[in-house]
Amino acid sequence: MDSKPLKIGILAGELSGDHLGGALMSDFNAISGDQREFEFLGVGGPQMIDAGLKPLASIDQFSVNGFLDPFIKLPELWALYKKLLEDFDRAEIDLFIGIDFNVFNFLIEKRLKKKGIRIVHYVSPSVYAWRRGRAKKIGKFVDLLLCLFPFEPGFYRDTELKAVYVGHPKASAIKIGKSDLAKSRSRERLELPMGSRVLAVLPGSRISEIHSLFRVFIESAIAFSKLFTTPIVVVIPCANARAKEEIECLKNAFPGIEIRLYEQEFSSVLYASDIVLTKAGTSTLDCLLHRRPMVVSYRLGRFSYFFARFIVDTRFVSLPNIISGKEIVPELLQDDATAESLSEALARELKKSEAVEGYFRDFEEIHRQLAIGSSRPNFVASEVLKFFEL
Repeated sequence: MDSKPLKIGILAGELSGDHLGGALMSDFNAISGDQREFEFLGVGGPQMIDAGLKPLASIDQFSVNGFLDPFIKLPELWALYKKLLEDFDRAEIDLFIGIDFNVFNFLIEKRLKKKGIRIVHYVSPSVYAWRRGRAKKIGKFVDLLLCLFPFEPGFYRDTELKAVYVGHPKASAIKIGKSDLAKSRSRERLELPMGSRVLAVLPGSRISEIHSLFRVFIESAIAFSKLFTTPIVVVIPCANARAKEEIECLKNAFPGIEIRLYEQEFSSVLYASDIVLTKAGTSTLDCLLHRRPMVVSYRLGRFSYFFARFIVDTRFVSLPNIISGKEIVPELLQDDATAESLSEALARELKKSEAVEGYFRDFEEIHRQLAIGSSRPNFVASEVLKFFEL
């Protein structure tokens, strides 16, 4: 075993990245003692800190919402960028891992690469959806790209960049198959009535998303409830206290339907639900892995949507559909995302999930593809060490 610890700089700017970073650091920690010791310093959330991260700044400092907020916070972010570069330089890190959070991490990676630091970027940018020319540019300052989805390495085939498909740690952590027992246990845990229909509503964690989607999602839930004789309970998992406080204020405008909020209970909320109304994004993958039927929706402001039409080049917006290459979950976007259309889609999808044999077959196939790490312990960390011969 090498007596000198390998110093790894690592940065996640969002909670989704913290989940990935925590799992990756746990991989390294499991290897520790067999090959060499590891030290981690940088930015992350609770999972990365629990795995041994020495924090150089709070992940909350990266929290921005909407279009103007990044510009308002630009001086603060620029100061943080310079501080972290100095901290990494002073610590003499051997390797840097940027986890998603592309704009900020790419800036850090470019500077560190010039200093001769080995660079890993974890999570491919959405080159399949827009600005495909980025694939070649990334190869100029990233040595190894760790891809979550099987179709992504192909976009880097003609570049100098080594792109490796490593699967998704969430898929490895969640058991494939029926979840009836998990549903009953989760309803008991959340004190939900067993005889009710439970609709999970996922409007996002960013305040801008909540304001954009909450009203139409709850109006859809009310319309959905009128299609059934059994009571409907709406459950909403809140990513943090700020999101919960915001939703608590907004839900007061809808006294006609029961809405329950839960913090730090994301998995239990999904398992307890019969069906999910979710924004486009990583939450669609969570629904798939928890084996829950879903309807996917999203709305942008008129100005943002006008420009998005010209730069986004993808047939689908939800990960289940993108991965499968076909529509396995319904998507209702922008002007199509009305309370009437969403409620009808929810009713259709719930009926199909309960009546159609093999409804979850595509869900389970994708789950198996993404769970490649479940049979290969410490797979992602091993790929990093093997690539750099460390």
